[in-house]
Amino acid sequence: MKRTTLFTLLVTLPALAGAASMSPSERVAKAIDAMGGPALQQLRTLSVKAKTKHWEPNQSFQPGGEMRFAADSTFTDRRDLASGAARIDWVKDLKYPSVRTYRYSEIVSGGVGYVSGIDSGGRTQQSLGSNPPEHTMSGARLAATARELQRTSPALLLEMASNPKRLQAVPDQAVGSRKLPAVRYKAAAATFLVTFDPSSGLPERVRTRDYDALYGDTN
Repeated sequence: MKRTTLFTLLVTLPALAGAASMSPSERVAKAIDAMGGPALQQLRTLSVKAKTKHWEPNQSFQPGGEMRFAADSTFTDRRDLASGAARIDWVKDLKYPSVRTYRYSEIVSGGVGYVSGIDSGGRTQQSLGSNPPEHTMSGARLAATARELQRTSPALLLEMASNPKRLQAVPDQAVGSRKLPAVRYKAAAATFLVTFDPSSGLPERVRTRDYDALYGDTN
């Protein structure tokens, strides 16, 4: 019985060691291959349609209760990956703090961002007076929007592969009930933590940190 157990360990441990010893660059290369390899490198434009739900994380109907539901949204995201230009058309059905529908577009190009349409109840008279109503993004909103565009772009992996010195190995990360291999990538404007499915090699989560008024820097 002891011999059988020892033999099993001798066979299994090298395989586990090989998976754990994969370098950040090798893990990124595997993910690129899983996403299409050369086909991914030829990708120039992207169009995404999606539905989103929004909650207020620091509000509930009772202490310690579920987060208060705030809105349903649909959006269409169109991007030119080569130039970094993007347009996101939103339809947001707000349920809280008031009930109304916002229709607006976020446009980012050449390091500049602006909003066409009404995206909140706090718009100035100047922005409301234009036709259509529009306003420039604040610096904080532009930075956050640019970061999210990069975080959700399939081209992020290509950028990671082109900058191996910015990659760093990190311990396996908890994703639900699983522990997944991960790498850290320091981009120009943000640091991303990318976890990967160990079987397919596909990216599983792309995480970053943001400032929260109550909690400080938060995942």
